[in-house]
Amino acid sequence: MSGYVGVQYTKLGAEGVRVARALAITDKVAVKMITGKPITDVPEQVLNRFYVAMMLYDLWKQVPFAEVADKYCVSRGAVQAALQAATAQSSCCARLCEALCEAEGGGGGPEGGGGGAVWAWRALLAELAPRLQHCAAPQLQQFMELPNVRKARARQLLRAGYKRVEELAKSSAEELVSRIEHLSRTAATHLISAARMMLIEKVENLRAEAEEVMDELKTS
Repeated sequence: MSGYVGVQYTKLGAEGVRVARALAITDKVAVKMITGKPITDVPEQVLNRFYVAMMLYDLWKQVPFAEVADKYCVSRGAVQAALQAATAQSSCCARLCEALCEAEGGGGGPEGGGGGAVWAWRALLAELAPRLQHCAAPQLQQFMELPNVRKARARQLLRAGYKRVEELAKSSAEELVSRIEHLSRTAATHLISAARMMLIEKVENLRAEAEEVMDELKTS
């Protein structure tokens, strides 16, 4: 495995190289891996961790499961297991940070005074687990942000040809019912309404941000 890890190391971008450096994997170590020389300065456990990190990084970049499995010469089940373990671990860490912040004062940020530096980890990890959970299928996540839409319904929408919330919002109840089996007209109407409300909210938020920028420009 080490030889293959070394080859993949040479294909890393700047972000991947920074991760490698954090694990003490340098160009020198990579050359040893490629040439099959014994590696004494980095434990095998760290090399294995780096191998899994590269798989997760590709999934984070929304590379499909099948491509990741082929690239790293592992089964799709192994890729799925690594992703599930990482998601579970990040969720546990997020809950721990939340509990620490509440125990130390409940501050929501550096100005809140609670949790010390933990608030920053809480903010990061709160988004990490959901992103990991859907990173191999990013289109699912946008539909699952709609009220009462779970993964099964989101998959139905994708299979029916809807790729974006905007497409769903422009659809009619009749069209949606005809494209999704066993979907009632009432449920279809609720889905379309929810999609339209989400888009309206996003537009309003963007408009408010634009107005704030314009006000700042006028006063500067």
